Amino acid sequence: MSDKQTILEIIRRLPDEVSFREIREEIEFLAAVREGELQADQGRLIPLEQVEKNLPSWLSKSS
Repeated sequence: MSDKQTILEIIRRLPDEVSFREIREEIEFLAAVREGELQADQGRLIPLEQVEKNLPSWLSKSS
């Protein structure tokens, strides 16, 4: 399924009263998941131990 077809299917599943913002958030989430899948397929992963070590500093930067 193409990216366009995937987006159209997602939009079809959303309730009729969905806002533009909510549609955008759904698309952004899907794009991030797809990017993560692509990076994983390319072997560009961060080991869990490294994530656990870095997580406190990552969270403090987002505050």
